[in-house]
Amino acid sequence: MKRFLTILAAAATVALAVTSCKEDTPELEGPSIAWPSNSDFSVAEIDEDLDATLIVTAPAGIQSLIVKVESESELFMESLTGMFGSSTLDLVNDAKVIGVLAEVASSLPTGDALRKRRK
Repeated sequence: MKRFLTILAAAATVALAVTSCKEDTPELEGPSIAWPSNSDFSVAEIDEDLDATLIVTAPAGIQSLIVKVESESELFMESLTGMFGSSTLDLVNDAKVIGVLAEVASSLPTGDALRKRRK
């Protein structure tokens, strides 16, 4: 048992020496999204009291922001696809999406207002 612990300690020391010798390069975390009023992202009814404020964090900067809209309402989905041409919307790079949202939801940042932002 003592020999096993000695070998284990030696292996741990070698592993520590090898990993600590690596060149320190900062690694950026991937993007994340938070919904403070609904932290588990459970299905929520859309009504006037819904707080749909989302916090998107992208340490390397936002290059695109794709939103896929899903609904059980066929009428809503038909209206959405009629308006945007799709239910998958790129809020940064799709000129049609940016133009429509500028008219119907002007307070929603899109395009250059999002591009390269980190939060």
